[in-house]
Amino acid sequence: MRQQIATFRHGIVGKFAYIFLVYLDIGLTFIALRLGGQELNPFMQGFVSNPLQFVLVKGVPGIVIAWLCPAKLLLPAIALMLFVVGWDAKELILLHA
Repeated sequence: MRQQIATFRHGIVGKFAYIFLVYLDIGLTFIALRLGGQELNPFMQGFVSNPLQFVLVKGVPGIVIAWLCPAKLLLPAIALMLFVVGWDAKELILLHA
């Protein structure tokens, strides 16, 4: 397990899946904001006016987490991000309807 910490060599699919979902969430959030929606996370609401800060605050930790965590420990985080992306998609559908 020691070899899996701070590397992308082991579990690369899970790590990239997590990063993809984090950035998909960011993209869907920007789409929702353009359509008149709002960021529901109170911490992130302060960053929506500056897209670069938003991406840095929300996206960079995702990369660091994926790099530091063994892939099998990312499974709960991947499940959570799937829920978040599903929520984003549902809200976009309701916003657009």
